[in-house]
Amino acid sequence: MTFLDVGAHIGAFTLVGAKMVGNEGKVFAIEPLPPCAEAIRRNAAMNGMDNVRVYEGALCERSGRIGFQSDNQRSGGWIATDPSEVAFETPCWTLDDFLHSAGITRVDVMKLDASGNEIAALRGGAETLRSGKLGALVMKLYHPSVTQARFGYDSRESLSLLREWGFQSKLIIGLEAFPIFHPEDLDGHYDHLTYARTLVATYGSH
Repeated sequence: MTFLDVGAHIGAFTLVGAKMVGNEGKVFAIEPLPPCAEAIRRNAAMNGMDNVRVYEGALCERSGRIGFQSDNQRSGGWIATDPSEVAFETPCWTLDDFLHSAGITRVDVMKLDASGNEIAALRGGAETLRSGKLGALVMKLYHPSVTQARFGYDSRESLSLLREWGFQSKLIIGLEAFPIFHPEDLDGHYDHLTYARTLVATYGSH
């Protein structure tokens, strides 16, 4: 199996994924912050996980380089929309281009946390997502006010794209899973204290 960890941070999900796919599986971690990317490499090496490959960069709607701003309090950051806020530049790829260059023909599970810019990562993977080359997506779905403030869009737009491309979605809250058929199905699942929820989307009817 192949696990893709997008926005891997320090690799918590990367290491879990590496354990689950085993020595025969492959894990690809994409992380734009150099200290976090180095932490993933170090943790993977300490745990003898030779099936982990780390790429410093981000997924978005185009391939090239992009400005990034840092959030030092959370050891994180996101793509800068204002040039004055750029802390550093990093490589960026569309999901389609990344998979092609890495020689990946299918991803069984992808975890996506783009700090609110998930819709750009999804749009950059339109070919992959439409064709069923991704089995399951575990995505951080930020509060609409967060994505509006950072990137000027409503996070619920991601649900419409996934549905258009043949995915069925569920919102995970605690031990419960709530089927999401339309963006308005999210109403009532957020409040002013809820920063983000977890969305699980599977391709096809399974």
